[in-house]
Amino acid sequence: MLTDDEKNKIRLEEKYRGEVKKALEKKSVYDRIEGPTKLFQALAIIVGVTLSVLQFKANSANQREEAARDYKKSFYQEQMKVYAEAVSSTAVLSTAEPGGVPYTDAHDQFYQLFWGRMSMFEDKCVEQKMVQFRKLLIKFENKEYSPISFFDSCNNKTNSFDTVDQVTLKFASLQLAHQCRVYTITRWLPVDEQKMYNLDIEQ
Repeated sequence: MLTDDEKNKIRLEEKYRGEVKKALEKKSVYDRIEGPTKLFQALAIIVGVTLSVLQFKANSANQREEAARDYKKSFYQEQMKVYAEAVSSTAVLSTAEPGGVPYTDAHDQFYQLFWGRMSMFEDKCVEQKMVQFRKLLIKFENKEYSPISFFDSCNNKTNSFDTVDQVTLKFASLQLAHQCRVYTITRWLPVDEQKMYNLDIEQ
């Protein structure tokens, strides 16, 4: 037979256990709601950060591509301008009266291009034609009319000249012009359009 104190103690323990159980049940429900909510928030943050990083990379790549296109465009435009100036100067040197104002001006322009801006833009094949013209010009101005030959590694041919006069300079000027044309056409135009142009250097 239980005493009243023992009965009261048992009732109090059962009441305490009941309250603890209710508290645990409430916490479980809360946890069931809070857990997925926190997980969703974490996933949302991860997705947001990932999308931001991907967008940044895409924008950076697009900006780099656009900058590269702008640089190539400006480079080719300046290159074409310098090529045209070089060809113009060699054309005058091969046709004008030596010692005259047009000849002297073209002479100065050629050497300014040769030692300056052409070195920034010319490809190796155009460079070979510039070097060839300069060597012929030196012989012509020094009145050295002996034969001379050049090996053209771009076209795998040897250019031989029995003497050096303005006719020789005209040929060398044409070769330079044709080499500039070949370079610009093969760089700028699609392959199907290139067929419309004569890409032969030796003319």
